[in-house]
Amino acid sequence: MKLPLKNIFKKQLFSAENRSAMLLYLCFVVVAAFLWFVKVLDKRYTYTISIPTQYENLPLNKASLYHLPKTIDATVSTDGITLSRYLLFKKNNTLDFDLAEIARNDKTTLRVGDYELLDSLLPNMTVLDVQPATIAFAFREICAKRVKIESALNLQFKQQYQLAGSVQLIPDSVTIYGARQLIDTIARVYTDPTTITGIAKQSSHQVALQTIENVTFSDTVITAVINAEQFTEKRYTIPITFVNIPASVLVNLMQQDVMLTVFVGISQVEDISETDFKAVANYNERNTRTGEIPVEIVAKPQSATLVHQNPEYVEIIVEID
Repeated sequence: MKLPLKNIFKKQLFSAENRSAMLLYLCFVVVAAFLWFVKVLDKRYTYTISIPTQYENLPLNKASLYHLPKTIDATVSTDGITLSRYLLFKKNNTLDFDLAEIARNDKTTLRVGDYELLDSLLPNMTVLDVQPATIAFAFREICAKRVKIESALNLQFKQQYQLAGSVQLIPDSVTIYGARQLIDTIARVYTDPTTITGIAKQSSHQVALQTIENVTFSDTVITAVINAEQFTEKRYTIPITFVNIPASVLVNLMQQDVMLTVFVGISQVEDISETDFKAVANYNERNTRTGEIPVEIVAKPQSATLVHQNPEYVEIIVEID
């Protein structure tokens, strides 16, 4: 009985002689790989390790004035075995700084490369460079200041709805605490730029405030009350106010108005008129190549959303010879 060709091939491939040859070949491969791995690990490597920092025991009634780095980048030289062990088995180590001790010793700067704890985190490694190389410390008495909160919310309304009035923030201000040199530069704080979608009625939302480094807040979460209402489309014809017109030029009386298309809340339709808008064409803003002057809407009711204006530019200046 003749065997199929593929059965003959299998029989020859897995014969005792071939199996021995394959095992010998695999042994050579494993030994070669092991020798290559040992050679690789025996080499020295330069590698940058990022170490998180942690600052503890800030003195009571004190605030830090300077930015304190959140990570330290240490460039090290080490052999492959040590580096592999560190990368494979490292714990969530942090480089800790005792701020109370630093304040007691009146230190203003600290060379990170000389910090003893750094060596303990990088055993059997030679530290070649550290960034940042130094950390500056300055502790000041904590001061307080009351500042307004402004909304940075991204509001997305349902179709045919828009904001009615302004976003109500509760509370509308917050007390901030920090070094006077720092908080004196802060005029206001903002909510996180959170996106709120599908708005079609009055709704309340808990929103966080944007953090400021080395500054604490009396409130970190506030309430935003949003009022929405349906809108309608209205058109208004507004006179253009021309400013900075030189005495040597005349205004073309054929382009004196701009037509505005706006969305207005239904409850505000009767309260809004043309006098609530102001359009300005500033001669100083003209395009010297085309002679066009942009028409800017500098005043409009808060509840009116500008959709379109015509014209956007005017060519109205006629120079006198």
